[in-house]
Amino acid sequence: MLVARKVVSLTKSLAGTNGFQLRTSAISGPARVKVSAAEKAFLGFLIAGGVSIFPAWVLAHIADYRGAADE
Repeated sequence: MLVARKVVSLTKSLAGTNGFQLRTSAISGPARVKVSAAEKAFLGFLIAGGVSIFPAWVLAHIADYRGAADE
């Protein structure tokens, strides 16, 4: 009987009726601070460049990876 009470109590607390609630927040609406087009462009180029650096490095040194530089 005691176990059944504990299960019911735990179920209620997980459901939020016993004082336990998930604390979440969401901001819905327009941005509070406008970001300029120049800043968006700069950050876009920065992200694109950061993602492209490693593949560009590999393609530039592909001959080294294939062993052609040893010959």
